[in-house]
Amino acid sequence: MKTEGFRKQHAEILTLVHHLKADLKNLNPSLHFQTFRNQITHLLGKVQVHLTMEDHVLYPILMQSRSQDLSSLAQDYQTEMGGIKRGLINFTQEWTAEKMREEPEGFGRAGFTLLAELETRIERENEQLYTQYDAL
Repeated sequence: MKTEGFRKQHAEILTLVHHLKADLKNLNPSLHFQTFRNQITHLLGKVQVHLTMEDHVLYPILMQSRSQDLSSLAQDYQTEMGGIKRGLINFTQEWTAEKMREEPEGFGRAGFTLLAELETRIERENEQLYTQYDAL
C-alpha cells in the first residue's frame, strides 16, 4: 500500500485527537490546563510533520496524476488542510493555559470543534484520497 506510512501517522494523530476530545467532554475546573495545552502543542507538531511529508512527497505525485479526478481532489485536500493547520496554530496562540482557566466553556467548545474538524478531515483523506491513490 503506497499510503501505509501516511495512514500510520493519521492513526497516531487520531489517537491524540480522541484523547483530547474525551478530556474536553469531561471538562472540569480541576483539569490541568497547562498539561492540556502541552498536549495540543504536541498534536500540532505531529500534524505539521505529517503535512510537511505530504506536501513534499505525496501531493506532488498526486497532482501530477493522469487521473484528473485524483489530481483535483489532491489540490482540494491540500488547500483545505492549510486552513485546518492555520486553525490549529491560531488555537494554540489564542488559548493560553490562563485563558483556558478563565473561559473553560469557550475553550471547550472551540477545542472540540477544531478537533472534530481535524478528525473528519483525516477520515475523509484515508477513505477517499488515499484509497484512490492506492488503487492506481
